[in-house]
This record gives sequence, C-alpha cells and structure tokens, in this order.
Amino acid sequence: MSSTTNAASRPSFPLVAALFVLRSRRGSNALIGERWRDGSGNVSKETFQGIKGFVKRTFDAIAREIAAADYGTNGGAILFRPDVPPVTSETVLVTRTRYGGDGGPGETTTADGTVTRTKRDALSREIETIENFKEDAAPAADVNRTARFAYHASGGLGTFTLVNDVTGDQVTRWVYGTTLTDSGVATGHLLRAKIEPPPSPAQG
Repeated sequence: MSSTTNAASRPSFPLVAALFVLRSRRGSNALIGERWRDGSGNVSKETFQGIKGFVKRTFDAIAREIAAADYGTNGGAILFRPDVPPVTSETVLVTRTRYGGDGGPGETTTADGTVTRTKRDALSREIETIENFKEDAAPAADVNRTARFAYHASGGLGTFTLVNDVTGDQVTRWVYGTTLTDSGVATGHLLRAKIEPPPSPAQG
C-alpha cells in the first residue's frame, strides 16, 4: 500500500477562530478568547479577554509570537481584530518581537519604544542582553545596559558579567568540580562555589 497522501486527503485548517477558556489553578474562568489558525494549522493570531481587558497576540508563519497588543477595556466596545498588528497609540499598547538567525527572540520593542536585544550561541543559550538599546549612544547608566553570559563545559552558567564602562565590569563566577575531600563526590560537573563580585565604588 502506498504511503503517499494526496492534497485532497490532507487535513485542512480554515481561517476561523475557535473559542477557548483558560482556567486558573483554582478552577475559575481566568479569561476567554479566540485562537485563529492558518492553512497549515499554525496559530496565526489570538485574542483573549482577561480581568484587565483585551490582548491580541499575532504570530508568524512558524507560530512565533511577533506582536502583543493590549487594548485595555477597549472603551467597553467589542474588539475589532485587524489582520496585522496595530501601531502603538493612546488606546492600544503594542510590544513587538523580532527573531534572530538562530530562531530565538533577537529584539523586543515595548510600547514606549524601549528596545532589548539578545544574542545566543550555537546551542540557543543566551550569551548577551542589551537593555534600552540605542545605536551609537554615549555611555550612560540607563542606556545600553549590557549583560553577558558564559557557560561551563557541564552546561551550567560559568560567568555572568554586568558591563559597566564607569566602574568596571561586575563579574559573578560559578566554580565547578568537587573532590572526595570537599564533598564526598569526585566530579567536574557539580557546582562547588559561587563568587560574587566586589562592591563597586558607588556601592561601597
């Protein structure tokens, strides 16, 4: 028997919405919404009404969230669901996400325009985050706040570095490897110590 499935026999997913209810841990209805799927069955957009109002989430072709629009109570009116994410305004707050070449979130822009950039390694682990990213901005405490992550061979976090051009970088280190003398187990993978950075001059 041939295993080939023709187009006519494949399941189709019409562009319609399905009502869903998300329940809280106590079993009460937390929010009600609609979830839309594209022709491949992937979620393309989602709208739900919670205690604080309406939120609409939009996804790309491979079901990654690219925008979340918070309409609040929408003035008490029924929410109109546009096909594309709206622009941030006084009545709707939109957070947008762009993805890097590794498939993970690479840049997030909140409704107030604050940009956070993230880099990942070949294993999709976060290696750098830049908060309030601004291109070519002069060094300042509230601009381009950068954190870097490095990993031990065991896969655990090895160093966490808060970059500071004024006081110098603040580095937290994790030390791995134990012996029968200090733990009763000899291995290079167990965490032995966490070394905090010394206080910065501003903290001292």
